Amino acid sequence: MQNALWALGGVPEVVRSDNTSAATHEMKRSRGRALNANYAALLEHYGLRSTRINPGKSHENGVAEHAHYRLKDAVDQALIMRGSRDFHSVTLRGH
Repeated sequence: MQNALWALGGVPEVVRSDNTSAATHEMKRSRGRALNANYAALLEHYGLRSTRINPGKSHENGVAEHAHYRLKDAVDQALIMRGSRDFHSVTLRGH
C-alpha cells in the first residue's frame, strides 16, 4: 500500500478492504474484526481511516469486483469465439 500511496503522490482520506484480508486484519484473537498491528501503524502514519465492505455485499467493492467481472467476461468471450470450452490437457503451451 505504501508504494501505491507514493505512486499516487498523495493519500486518500479512507481506504477500503474486503472481509477476507488477513494482510490487514488480525485473525486469531478478533476473528478479523481488528486491524493487525502493522496495518494499523501504516494507517496511523499516513493519517488514513480504514473501512470494510459489508459481508456478502461484494458489489460494495466495485473496482475490484468490476475488474474480476471483466476478466471473466473476456475469458467467456474467447471461449465462445474458440467454439469450445473443452481442453485436451492442463499443460501450458511452452512448458
